[in-house]
Amino acid sequence: MTRTLRCRHRHFGTSRCRGVAAGLTALFGLLLSVSAWAEMEPMTPHFSSIKNVTVMDAKRWDMAPSWGGAPYRIMLSVPDTPPPPTGFPVIYTLDGNATFSTMVDAMRTQSFIQGSERVDKAIIVGIGYPTEAPFDMTRRAIDYTPPSPTGWKNALELTRRNWHFGGADRFYDFLERDLMPRIARNYPVDEHRQAIFGHSLGGIFVLYTLFTHPEAFNTYVAASPAIWWNDGVILHYERYLSERITRSGLPNIRLLLTVGEYEQALSPGERQRDDASVVAARRRSHKMIDNTRELGQRLKALDPQALDVKFSLFDEETHSSVLPAAISRGMRFALEHDERRTENDGDEP
Repeated sequence: MTRTLRCRHRHFGTSRCRGVAAGLTALFGLLLSVSAWAEMEPMTPHFSSIKNVTVMDAKRWDMAPSWGGAPYRIMLSVPDTPPPPTGFPVIYTLDGNATFSTMVDAMRTQSFIQGSERVDKAIIVGIGYPTEAPFDMTRRAIDYTPPSPTGWKNALELTRRNWHFGGADRFYDFLERDLMPRIARNYPVDEHRQAIFGHSLGGIFVLYTLFTHPEAFNTYVAASPAIWWNDGVILHYERYLSERITRSGLPNIRLLLTVGEYEQALSPGERQRDDASVVAARRRSHKMIDNTRELGQRLKALDPQALDVKFSLFDEETHSSVLPAAISRGMRFALEHDERRTENDGDEP
């Protein structure tokens, strides 16, 4: 039964009383409708019950080199299943802040699905920096770039005076002396299935390690390697690998090179930029696709029995957008079953 609302306050006029009565009636109706909705729909969980999303079976810690210096942020994922008799394969992924979670999810998804495309479960080790940003541009510029030979002009030093370069040897020492032995001591690893993944300048480090320490890993994945960097100084070290193969051979090393279509040309969106002509000229001069494909062709010609080289070009991908695709392809290249290792995971260079 509806009860008539009356205003008895002596300071209110008749019209104002009617307005108050109408407002109270509307409020009462709103409360009834909210109550009815609450009975039909469960309320959103209280914020205190909401948890952060984390990478499953993963942990992280900061680790400084044994000789001192700034720490690295190490991210680790170990499968929750018993290891195979030879131990788990291991993938070390550079720029871990940006690549680790994608690599772990790609491995978990593709190792879960049964069939000929299933990959082996693996330990994933991300090497990053103590920051919440995806990249530490200053430190990666030091860690991932090779030293310049005497007399070699370092073009980037002239334009980015607050950046330094050429610390790849020290970073390799951290991997080889500190990080990799720690992983091997504490977890069941397969020493014959160790892989490294790097993108852009990280791809340069992957190539530098292959050229100067080819026995360090069994599988190398260089995604969008910036071969143009510092006037192509990485190619100066290419001969080290060819000399090593000629002199003593290699124990069956595998290399995957990847690059995106729009790393040497403009994407449709970029063609609308005011500086499109400038960007296009820079892309042409960097020759990301040509340099990567030609490097693959040269390395493949050295000794196919010692060095298995594959090349993948990703359509409609830029230097940034290609990263998840390269991670997935590189992970599969490193973790495919032994009996399928002769299959083609990419195009011929």
